[in-house]
Amino acid sequence: MAHTFSIGFYNLENLFEPKEGGSGCESSQGRIHGYAWDEQKYRKKIQNLGKAISRIGLSESAGPPILMGVCEVETDRCLRDLVQSEALRDHDYGFVHYKSADRRGLDTALLYQKKHFRVLDSRPFRTTVNGRSGTESTRDILHVEGELFSEHMHILVNHWPSRLEGNRSTRQKRREAARELKKVVDSICRTDPAAKIVVTGDFNDGPEAHSLRKDFDPRFINPLSVALKRTGTAQYRKKWVLFDQILLNENLLHSKTLTLREALVFNPPFLVQPHGRFRGAPKRTFAGRHYQGGFSDHFPVYALFDVHGSMLPSISTLSRS
Repeated sequence: MAHTFSIGFYNLENLFEPKEGGSGCESSQGRIHGYAWDEQKYRKKIQNLGKAISRIGLSESAGPPILMGVCEVETDRCLRDLVQSEALRDHDYGFVHYKSADRRGLDTALLYQKKHFRVLDSRPFRTTVNGRSGTESTRDILHVEGELFSEHMHILVNHWPSRLEGNRSTRQKRREAARELKKVVDSICRTDPAAKIVVTGDFNDGPEAHSLRKDFDPRFINPLSVALKRTGTAQYRKKWVLFDQILLNENLLHSKTLTLREALVFNPPFLVQPHGRFRGAPKRTFAGRHYQGGFSDHFPVYALFDVHGSMLPSISTLSRS
């Protein structure tokens, strides 16, 4: 007998905390002008994101993801509000988050169901890349070590440099981020050659990119790569791209207690823009400076696993989590 659970990732699209008296989205690194961001819009976004996360994988498993990597989140308050949102509060999520030196003030984080995952250690790996004006700080690589159903696991959450200035001019930055990620993985494996590792993130590169195929580690398997032929997680210059991914190392794939079933893009109709210029794309919070009242400009992704044997939790326990 086996039971199914999921691990997911979601780019939350500018989850800023509204600042009292502010007229726009503000961060610890400065203000993004032109957005009428307020408490009401913030609360709607929190409820929307909670709804989305709560429904990921429900058709295949007993509950929402036990582990959920996220990016583009500003503060602990944002994460506390998210895990306490109406749709998520009964699942008892905790979170791990560190402030990064990212110029926009947006970070990576990990949500986890406390009943099924125990955090043993965590740390951010500060990441810099070479930009036009010299060395630039980018989002941290978040490393969380813990026990998932008593299986020792390492989770790495990423958000690589964007393509805002174009693919060619920013490609090298992502290759540098990939090499930094490989250093982190190599360090883990030197300490524990049997380490089971999950890498999640918005890589701003697809599975076929040099950064992921060559600069990072070809021994990691990308179960979402088959989805590239059918759909994507975001639209870049009006084309579908699969920037959001979940990568698994060989040790995890050879586990006797956890078996990968498949990995999927979560794109139900309520997450899709139903009409207008962006019809069919993810229903986002803002399109340019126009408020849409949606969720995110990315779809979430998730990987389904079966858990076997002595590690098997009761169905009632999973259903309550």
